[in-house]
Amino acid sequence: MSRSPLERSVGSWASPSRLLGNLAALILVPLFVLFVVDQYALPWFHKKPFLFCMATRPLVQFAGELGVLITSLGLIIWAVSWFRSEGALGIVAGGVMLFVLPLIMGHYLGATCIP
Repeated sequence: MSRSPLERSVGSWASPSRLLGNLAALILVPLFVLFVVDQYALPWFHKKPFLFCMATRPLVQFAGELGVLITSLGLIIWAVSWFRSEGALGIVAGGVMLFVLPLIMGHYLGATCIP
């Protein structure tokens, strides 16, 4: 069975689960790094932590918009497939998690400035 030119050029990076994982990492890794810098690096310089709180609002807003977009796209794909596509349900679940995870991550880390 031969692959289409699109499959040959895109490869495996275009799978929905990999794309959702990369988007989640794009949002959650900077939040975690900023939190660690705030908690451990800034006190060495006698500075008050501010990086995590400064970056939280725009990153959470971006993740929320992206999560809603991905969830809507997954629901449309699921409806077009006559409610049979398991991959589309995976996209919906990934979009919901992308919407929710940045909202709750700061609470689990103990930040008090979550919007």
